[in-house]
Amino acid sequence: MRSRMWIVLVFGLVVAACGDDAGNPLDVTTTGGSPGTTGTTSTGGGGTTTTGGTTTVPEAPTTTAPAGPMLPVPIREGLASFDAYVFVTTIVSGGPGADETSETTIRSEYDRATDSRIVITDTLLTGPDYDEPETSRQRVRSIGNRTCTHDGDTWTYTEATAQEREILELAERQIDLVIVPESPVEVGREQVAGIPAIHYTFTPAGLGRESGAVTDVSVAEYWVSIDGNILLRYQMVAESRDGPRNDPETTIFTIEIRMELVDTIGPGEVSLPDACLENA
Repeated sequence: MRSRMWIVLVFGLVVAACGDDAGNPLDVTTTGGSPGTTGTTSTGGGGTTTTGGTTTVPEAPTTTAPAGPMLPVPIREGLASFDAYVFVTTIVSGGPGADETSETTIRSEYDRATDSRIVITDTLLTGPDYDEPETSRQRVRSIGNRTCTHDGDTWTYTEATAQEREILELAERQIDLVIVPESPVEVGREQVAGIPAIHYTFTPAGLGRESGAVTDVSVAEYWVSIDGNILLRYQMVAESRDGPRNDPETTIFTIEIRMELVDTIGPGEVSLPDACLENA
């Protein structure tokens, strides 16, 4: 079971580190060429004309992109569009036994104005390796270069120099996460966290192709913002089994992924716990 925790680590690395000062895809604007250049003459395929020393270059014809499904930009790039946000990711994996599960939820809160972050990671493990379900919680609270981390028992204080933070942020910016929906179909227009969005469903391919397993994808859908192509919500639930579901000898693997932008308010200014500052 523990070998399947890599997917959780990948999501955690990408989502928890979001919120740096990346470009804002909602701020992109385009401007056409100026139609007046005095005292010059231009030639080109657009049919330049010169009148009284003023050359006018006709604007390029406007083209409209063909209609089609909107694919989300990478998650870090999308979240960087907001000055504040709360984004929650949950990953649940099960198998090969019916009682073996790993569930991790990562709640990431960010506020640009105060340079504050809160990341809470909850993990639940069940299976034959555990006498009873094992739970853990890690909490990270940071303001600027100061960070307090709680591992479930004690707080640990760390403070990065400006140089250290720059190199860490450089490394973070090189990694992003992209969802790849296959042949998405629009099913409606809704709002997520108050943001107008398009709701799509899709059917992942490849399950059972080599294994011959019986597969079922009961949920595969996402919501993307109309402005900026930002992933606002994602849900996928899939199962693979090599026999009847009610047969104890059947091997069953399941995967469930949920991601959602909860709000664009964020945590505001974060305070560092006294128990942590005592270790500063």
